Amino acid sequence: MFRLFLIVCVSLFAMVQTVSMAHAVEHGDDPHDHAGVVCDLVAPKDRLDGDALIAPTLPSLPLPMSQTQVEQYAIKTLLVPTVTPHPPGRAPPTR
Repeated sequence: MFRLFLIVCVSLFAMVQTVSMAHAVEHGDDPHDHAGVVCDLVAPKDRLDGDALIAPTLPSLPLPMSQTQVEQYAIKTLLVPTVTPHPPGRAPPTR
């Protein structure tokens, strides 16, 4: 099942890359439209800074705890032992 999923994912990736390359070869970087709708796949010239695109700013997500609370929680979780220092007790002998 995993092999089939992997084959489908790789095939889908290859198909999308092929279609996008065919679109780029056909239209280039010029503004164009498809059935009257402007194509969004063209890199806008005003977003270009030399040869690099300007990265969009992402909104900051609020944390449910303050930074100091997060650090204190991380310290506590690092101090808790994951294994017990003594092995668990044994059962009484059978009769």
